[in-house]
Amino acid sequence: MTLTELSVALGIDIPAERFAAYSPIPDGRRDALCTLSLIERLEERFGLFGDYYEDVKAGFEAIERDPARREYMDMLSLYILDRDMPDTGTLPYPPYVGTPASAMLPLLVHLPSIERLYDSMRKRGFTHEEAKTTLSVYRQYMREEKLYRGGFVGVSGGISNWMAYFTKGHFFYPGYAGLNFHLTNIAHNDPYFLRNRRTGEVIAVCGELQTFHRSGLVLGSAGAEDEEGAFTALFEETDDAYIGNPVRHYRTLRERERFPKTDWELALKPLDRVLGTHIFFDADLSPEQVDIALREARRMGEQYFPECGFKGIYCSSWMMNPIVGEILGKQSKIDGFASRFMRYHKKSLANLYRSFVFPGKYDSDEQLPENTTLQRAFKKRLLEGGYIYETPGVIIY
Repeated sequence: MTLTELSVALGIDIPAERFAAYSPIPDGRRDALCTLSLIERLEERFGLFGDYYEDVKAGFEAIERDPARREYMDMLSLYILDRDMPDTGTLPYPPYVGTPASAMLPLLVHLPSIERLYDSMRKRGFTHEEAKTTLSVYRQYMREEKLYRGGFVGVSGGISNWMAYFTKGHFFYPGYAGLNFHLTNIAHNDPYFLRNRRTGEVIAVCGELQTFHRSGLVLGSAGAEDEEGAFTALFEETDDAYIGNPVRHYRTLRERERFPKTDWELALKPLDRVLGTHIFFDADLSPEQVDIALREARRMGEQYFPECGFKGIYCSSWMMNPIVGEILGKQSKIDGFASRFMRYHKKSLANLYRSFVFPGKYDSDEQLPENTTLQRAFKKRLLEGGYIYETPGVIIY
């Protein structure tokens, strides 16, 4: 099929500039495509699919009977194999239409890259078991999709694009607490972090000319769109001090403050390398598990990616929002995890929690379920016009 014919058959827009080299599939690349024998080998070597092994094989066999999906799967597989992030993470996928072929295609496109990923991890020094543990994320995402999101065995196109970060070696998973780790940077418009030389206290000081709502939230966040009373932050370093707008109680202050270098050091700044952490649905955030996960992440980051020079760990999640801790209580595992981080605010549309707290589709907030403490509290807050922002934070080495 031509790219135009494929686009029509699958109901998506396939960008010719990205996929022309794979249409038709080059004869010399056919040994790099997904096959049943590859699926069997990945399960034998790495236990890649676990309880979903038969479902994966059935999905592949269904795609074999669907010429359009088979051709597009092969094109995507080669595209992912040949490229690094970030462009790999924005691929168009056909919509899920309730069939094994549509559910499994977004997973199968990653499989031709798995053995190369394993080899690259081993070259970096990962043990076989460490690499195998990271590869377990593919079946974990299938499990999450089935239990919490789509209710089918496979993955959605959006999750597949996220999984591309693992496939291209930008993530690793130590296997503890359900925390996986991403090679990343502090954003260019994130705060500067100062650490008190005597007490170890850390404070965030905003800069880079970022504009804030009069409430102290980043302008453009949900509920903070109007510009009346807005102000612009500015960070400066002089010979003897740092000067800027500090963050207190998760809000940026309008008044700038001076932090003498005799008392404060610059511990983390925009664009510094960090390990971003992400939380699986079934994460065990008990203090003991989190201690191990953070310790192992630092060890693995420093040992296997020494060129990165990680300065700390970063996390941004609705679970980091202090409101969640207030709802669940200071004794809760979620609040204990979040309290490890120096938290601040960045632009948020306050909607990323919905598929986690309220899985399923609802026409209005009034229809949201109230089966858990968190659901009841979030629903009440929404109906009262409140927001649940994603809140970022850092742990500085």
